Amino acid sequence: MYNRDGFIMGHTDSLLLPDSIPRVRLLASMLVEERVSSIYSSTLGRAALTAAICSEVLRAPLNFRSEMRELSCGRWEGRLRREVAGDSPLLRNTWEDSPPKGESYRDGENRVSPFLEHLIDCLAPDETALLVGHAGINRAILRLLLELEPAQAISIRCPHEMIYVIGNTGPVRHKYSTGEEGEGLIHECYAHSVR
Repeated sequence: MYNRDGFIMGHTDSLLLPDSIPRVRLLASMLVEERVSSIYSSTLGRAALTAAICSEVLRAPLNFRSEMRELSCGRWEGRLRREVAGDSPLLRNTWEDSPPKGESYRDGENRVSPFLEHLIDCLAPDETALLVGHAGINRAILRLLLELEPAQAISIRCPHEMIYVIGNTGPVRHKYSTGEEGEGLIHECYAHSVR
C-alpha cells in the first residue's frame, strides 16, 4: 500500500520503494553545493529512509522529529483517494478541513511551528538545514517559513522527486530528480477555488 498506488497514507508507516532510492541519491547530490549542516526528518519510514540516504551523501547529522510526521488522515488512511475524494486532487479544500478523526493543515501548522521556531533560532547564519517531510506537513512548513496565505500554501506542489531550497535572500528555488532546476514555488491549478 503506497501513495503511488493511490492509497491515503497519512500516519500509516511505509518504507521507501526500492526504485526511488536512486532518485533520492541524485537529489541529495544536487544539494552538495548548499552545504547542508544538519538534516531533520519525519519519523515515518518513507521519509526516514530518504533522510538517511541524504545524510550519507551529504555527510550531515540526522535528527528525527515526530512533529514532521505527515498530517493524519484519520479514518481515511489505507483507503484509495478516489473513494473519498473522487476526482478532486485535494483531501482538504481549506486550511481548516480535516478527514474524519484526522488533522487539518492548521493542526499540522500548530504541531510543527514550535519546532521550526526553535530550529531557526538555533541555526547560525552560515548553516543550512534540510527538512525531510511529507506533502501535507511540507505545505504547512512552507506557509510558516514564507508567510503565505492558506490558499497559496494548499496549492503548492510537493512531489516526492522535488526539493525546495529556501535561502535568507533571493527567490525560492526548486530541484527535481531529473536534474531540472528553477526558481519559485510550483503551484497546482485547480478547477475549483480553494479557500
